[in-house]
Amino acid sequence: HGNTTTGTILVDIVDDVPTAYANTNSVSEGSQATGNVLTDGTPDVLGADGAAPGGAVTGVATGSNVSNPVSGNLGGAGIVGQYGTLILNANGSYTYTANPNAVTANAVDHFVYTITDGDGDTSTVTLDITVNNVTVTASDTDALVYEKGLPAGSDAAGNSEIFNGAITPAGGTGPYTYTLNSSATGSYGNLVLNADGTYTYTLTKTYDGATANNGITTEQDKDSFTYTVTDAHGNTTTGTILVDIVDDVPVFNSVMDAIVANQAGASFTGTYNAAFGADGLDHLSLALQASGTYSGSAVTFAQTTNAGVTTVQVQDATTHAVIFTFYYTETQQADGGVLMHAYSDSSNPAGSSFFTLDLNADGTYDYTLNSPSVITTTTVTGDSAFTSSGGSQNSLTSPDGQLIITGDVSGTAAQVKASAVGIAVGSTGQQMDPHETLHLNFTQDQAAVSFVLNKWSGNGVADVQFHVLDNGGTVRDFDLQIAKPATDVTIKVVETSDNTLLTTNGGVAYNAATSTYTLYVNHVYDNINVTYDHTVSGNTTFAFNNITYGEVTTIHDLTMNFGLSATDGDGDVATLADPLTIATASSLTLDAHNAAFAPVDGNDGVVIAGGSGNDTLIGGDGNDILIGGAGADTMTGGAGADTFKLDHLDLNIKDLITDYHGAGPGGEGDKIDLTALFDTPVGGNIADYVHYDAGTKTLSVDTNGTTGGANFVDVAQMTNTPAAGTINILYDDTNHQQHTATI
Repeated sequence: HGNTTTGTILVDIVDDVPTAYANTNSVSEGSQATGNVLTDGTPDVLGADGAAPGGAVTGVATGSNVSNPVSGNLGGAGIVGQYGTLILNANGSYTYTANPNAVTANAVDHFVYTITDGDGDTSTVTLDITVNNVTVTASDTDALVYEKGLPAGSDAAGNSEIFNGAITPAGGTGPYTYTLNSSATGSYGNLVLNADGTYTYTLTKTYDGATANNGITTEQDKDSFTYTVTDAHGNTTTGTILVDIVDDVPVFNSVMDAIVANQAGASFTGTYNAAFGADGLDHLSLALQASGTYSGSAVTFAQTTNAGVTTVQVQDATTHAVIFTFYYTETQQADGGVLMHAYSDSSNPAGSSFFTLDLNADGTYDYTLNSPSVITTTTVTGDSAFTSSGGSQNSLTSPDGQLIITGDVSGTAAQVKASAVGIAVGSTGQQMDPHETLHLNFTQDQAAVSFVLNKWSGNGVADVQFHVLDNGGTVRDFDLQIAKPATDVTIKVVETSDNTLLTTNGGVAYNAATSTYTLYVNHVYDNINVTYDHTVSGNTTFAFNNITYGEVTTIHDLTMNFGLSATDGDGDVATLADPLTIATASSLTLDAHNAAFAPVDGNDGVVIAGGSGNDTLIGGDGNDILIGGAGADTMTGGAGADTFKLDHLDLNIKDLITDYHGAGPGGEGDKIDLTALFDTPVGGNIADYVHYDAGTKTLSVDTNGTTGGANFVDVAQMTNTPAAGTINILYDDTNHQQHTATI
């Protein structure tokens, strides 16, 4: 059959298209996430046409709109999303870098991408990346610093003005870095923040709080410093270091008590130990305490103040009877010190000064006793002191009972008579004749007696002898030939240690202008026999009158206590628990162990200041200061590092130091203070000024230095024989800088 027909078979080809499936991933803030959108999760299907020539992924965009294909933004710097940056490559691989500190809670960064097959078909889906919140925290300790550690503080050596702390981070991923956001210089100090998170705050100035005596207070949050902690992925947190400042207050630790000779002009310098604190000294205060002693008995000092003047009634502690009254004022000094001036006459403070006590800001105090005197002088005249019933007597006794006058003729006792004319031997007449002797007998030792030979009559020259004795032993004899003068003749008998006065002209000095003979002796005495031995020529006679001598005066020992306090710059007050005790003593032995000076505790050393006489100074167990003053003094320091102050340079008067223990093995650190004797040139050689001879145990001084010609004067004798090279010397140069040397 072969019949044919033609037809067409049509083939419909259904194009294959790609299919993409949504992708998800997650990452922490600051970290990276990687993946491949083609293969992760449900793999994308490209279909029979395969991938587009440039790669399957042909575009990426932010957001969630998949209704239209996207193109571009592949590779390179990537595309910036809401919380990070996505770099998506044509091969489907990607890297997502989350921004640090991007979210405060977990959040999703949305992207869409498009895949394209070989013939241009596309599929667009989402790539959602969850960004997980990372919480970084940091803790620190508030800095606590103390003003007392500042250079001027009460505990400058303690370093309490420095605080060391550390920031402790948590969360995130280490290592961490630390950054100070504020200035390292605060209002009151500086902060150093180290790379490892440790920090140091150093207080450099005080915080001035309320001006009040409010003790040690802590001032909160007076400095602050902000910082940032960053973890390894850049996540951060911030914090603040707060600084609390502890206020400094003054501290009054101790003071040297004192014993001083009860003599007019006696003075000394003592020391106290106090720290005024970082706020500095505003002022010092002195307060006379209510209790003390007078002649060993308890007394009270009853005080009332009016218009800046305090009236003090010294009363018997039991009977309240007023013993004596004085007054004082206090004056604040420019440097914060205070001066107390006590006086006895309210109408004449300057002319009746009792004592001054100057509490200085430099750690010292100065005390000067101005008015009490161990010896007062009285003049006894024949017509007033020795008036009688008109006749002669076997003896004449002065009203104070301290001078008894008797007489003899050629060694045979004779009566004596006093009248307005004067005093003489015999029952008739009123003149001294040849071979008559007047005996002046004193009940206490004398150092200076004077009398007048008056009522001269006749003519010629009288040989008058003076026999000076003590306890029956001869001190010295003098023989003067006195021509009848035109006026009275004055005779003085004076004790001295000056060898020049004792040897020149037989110890007699004559002043023609005043008709005065001065007879020098080297010892005190209690008897002067005056004999009209004979007439050298003529028949002159004379009488006695106006006998002046040292009258026994009872100077009572007095102990006074003074409260000391310091007020700092913001009003805090420190008061010394144990008051300053100053004892004035009439005894020539000033002994810190003496029960009479029981209030002088000596715990912090004692200042013992001698007077003009030959004193004995005995220290306690502390670091004492012994000040000899004039006279040949004996000084015993006792235990402790004592200072022996030599402040006189009289020829042939040497102080005795009985227990010097200076440098070297077994030494106690004793010193000898020569600052009152000389000043060396700056850089001068102390050997030109001071010698110590271990053989003779003698310390000597040349005030001009040997360059001006050696002229050494012995000033001290060391009775316990310290070796050379152990004597510690204190001295000043001409710039008034104190130096220490060991000789």
